[in-house]
Amino acid sequence: MNVSKVKHDYRALLKAGYAAVQYERHHKLQIHQRIRHRFEHPPSPVVNDTQINNTIEFLNTAAKRRGLEHDIVRNICSLDRYRAQYDIRPPLYNRKLTPDIRHLHDTSHDELDELIKLLNNELELCL
Repeated sequence: MNVSKVKHDYRALLKAGYAAVQYERHHKLQIHQRIRHRFEHPPSPVVNDTQINNTIEFLNTAAKRRGLEHDIVRNICSLDRYRAQYDIRPPLYNRKLTPDIRHLHDTSHDELDELIKLLNNELELCL
């Protein structure tokens, strides 16, 4: 894949992502970090043009109307923001937790990651 195609895809995803979150500061930062991470550390199966085009269309639909697509994008951004905050300082940081509660906090985002993976596979997206 040539460099100009990668730049074009990156910029198109950023533009559509920013419009999908309506240029809100915190969500804009999270969508930028998510897209940048996917381009810097690509997943093991290579992302094809169909997935990128479907993702851009999904984000443009999220920008045009406040439907399910808009809610999905905003919730992913919000949960990514909370995850970033908890990575810096987890909840109940200074307290001794039982092993069950510690395990719950450590694995709280696994279901979200699995859900995003299933959504990507079902709709051929690269969120």
